[in-house]
Amino acid sequence: MPLTLYNTLTRRKEPFEPLDPKRVGLYVCGPTVYDRAHIGNARAVVAFDVLYRVLRHQYGAHHVHYVRNITDVEDKIAQSVCAHDGGPFARYWLHNGMLTVGGVKMAKSEGNFITVDEVLGKALGEIARLALLMTHYRDPLDWTQERLLEAETIHGRLYRALVVGGFDLEMGSLTTAKAIEPVVEALSDDINTHEALNCLRALTEEIYKSRDPGEQRALKGALKRGGSLLGILQRPDLRDWLNPILDPATEWRIQERTAARAERRFADADRIRAELASEGVILEDKPDGTTDWRRER
Repeated sequence: MPLTLYNTLTRRKEPFEPLDPKRVGLYVCGPTVYDRAHIGNARAVVAFDVLYRVLRHQYGAHHVHYVRNITDVEDKIAQSVCAHDGGPFARYWLHNGMLTVGGVKMAKSEGNFITVDEVLGKALGEIARLALLMTHYRDPLDWTQERLLEAETIHGRLYRALVVGGFDLEMGSLTTAKAIEPVVEALSDDINTHEALNCLRALTEEIYKSRDPGEQRALKGALKRGGSLLGILQRPDLRDWLNPILDPATEWRIQERTAARAERRFADADRIRAELASEGVILEDKPDGTTDWRRER
């Protein structure tokens, strides 16, 4: 699917057609920073990093030139135009939506100013990134603790899917290429990260349902490749990092509780939930009958 982008200059969605496919230029104008970067600043960085990844996927890593700045002046666009002899600086202009905190504009005077450092003190960088990508980049985004917790749950389930049936995965098969197509199509439609994440979550369900080891490896490869387009699922120390998450005793007790629920032994199911909660393991029952879990911070 050809890449289409909403062009703020023309106020419509347009096919992206670079002047030179072998030299695609991306310039991201950074914020005017007066203090530590806040989560609103991070939104633009994350959103347009995904665009950069999509461009590299479409045109090749060596054909995309990415420039990003941080400045302390207000007339940075004017300066950029002057640097190009007063001519058109770009044919496609993209802008991300505003970010609020609990429904209120973020400001120090409101007491809701959240820096990137503060967020990273509460969550992994990939989780914070995922929380930002759960909303389309042009839509308003309301930052809440609930959003961060939801991102943490999704993040854990995506990573656990990568090790279903073992740590091996297949990155280059035809099955992998076909399975990643919905993710690429979503991102090609004006960088629709919300839909791309839905596609990754659908992939995890296919992985869990598959009983064919070869198919599982291919689907896991697609999940890994799709995650790379969003900048997630990229930890190199996957085996060591997932060991606490894949605690066999915890998994066995979750399965025991699932069996108790199926047999309508609700008192046993509640007891196991309470025991795990006391150990910092929070269970979340899904409408489809599955159960996710996360460690409480």
